[in-house]
Amino acid sequence: MPVLTDLWTSVPPITRTILTISVLLTVSVSLDLCTPFKLYFNYNLIKKKYQFWRIFTSLFYFGEFSVDTLFDFFILYRYSSMLEQHSFRNKPAEFILFFVFGAHLFLLAATFLGLEFLSPCLSAMMLYLWARRNPTVHINFLEIFQFRAPFLPWFLLLFVVMFGFSPKYDLIGVLAGHLYYYLEDVVPKLQETEDFKLLKPPKMLVSLCDWMQIHDYRLNEEDLVFEEEAVAAQAQAEPEGEQLIDDGDMGGDMIDDHIIGDDARF
Repeated sequence: MPVLTDLWTSVPPITRTILTISVLLTVSVSLDLCTPFKLYFNYNLIKKKYQFWRIFTSLFYFGEFSVDTLFDFFILYRYSSMLEQHSFRNKPAEFILFFVFGAHLFLLAATFLGLEFLSPCLSAMMLYLWARRNPTVHINFLEIFQFRAPFLPWFLLLFVVMFGFSPKYDLIGVLAGHLYYYLEDVVPKLQETEDFKLLKPPKMLVSLCDWMQIHDYRLNEEDLVFEEEAVAAQAQAEPEGEQLIDDGDMGGDMIDDHIIGDDARF
């Protein structure tokens, strides 16, 4: 138990909150405390029956406990944790804004496309932003496929289609992640819109995060490493400076999640 407790507390706080809500919903369904029919997104029930909880539960429910669900949890945990610890280090308000930005796009898509459970969109969005912000990382899968991280979302989408599952959830997550990446990482660097930032967290949210000390990372050797990595990611990658990730570490884990497919999760 102490090992599990230490592992759980080592997860960044915002990612830990998302996972906690998701696990509680999964446990509730597995114990027959509620059914998935009470959790999925339904615009008519929200509008006419005032079942507003569906807005939130549809974002966090991954399905009943199974090997599929554990893989889904792992993918969300891995990439959300890395984003929160690296790209959004000491910037919890911006990470919350990133989540809210994506959630709004998912709910909008669900309204018009009839989507029901949106958690796969969330995982895909986290994965996409991590991939775009780590362009020097190489993925090595089974010693056969080798490619840079920015190609990873498209590689996984190809596998989803090859195994006969609908890629619509992953596509929506990728589109949301790309829109955020463009607004945050591309627009401010264009000559016409230099230093322009459209997505800014409210001061109240920033103050609340500071007061709660959601992120309280101290300046240490890790911070210097993160700063060096950020500078390296912005420069053009040289072959000898690129990072190689073996399929036994990252590539294999990511493939397992998407081989299962979106529809099988529920």
